[in-house]
Amino acid sequence: MTSVRTRFLLLCAGLLTTSGYGTHLPPALTLSPDRIDFGSQSVGSSSQPATVTLTNTSNSRIGIRDITASGVDFRESTDCQENLGPGKSCTVTIIFTPAITGVRTGVLSISDSTGNPRYVALSGNGT
Repeated sequence: MTSVRTRFLLLCAGLLTTSGYGTHLPPALTLSPDRIDFGSQSVGSSSQPATVTLTNTSNSRIGIRDITASGVDFRESTDCQENLGPGKSCTVTIIFTPAITGVRTGVLSISDSTGNPRYVALSGNGT
């Protein structure tokens, strides 16, 4: 039997349900990697694709709401469905096509049903 203090701390950390019967892991979506550097790429030509893996590490289904790469230099495609089941993964593919010379930056944004947006930093150099 766990002490009242221990149960209170677990409840505050979101690891215990309010009913107190067992633990509950909050929905968690992990991304790997959290940044991508495409290096140098000729203006107007496309890089090799880079991949970000989204993994649901919780025991609950997570709804994938929106996946967007910012800026004109990065474009994304995905095999992620509307919902990602417990323990499941999906991928986002990003391609860098610099529009002008110089350092180019962007962000891959992922919003989901947990209410915690995730971001992947994108960078490359147009030559």
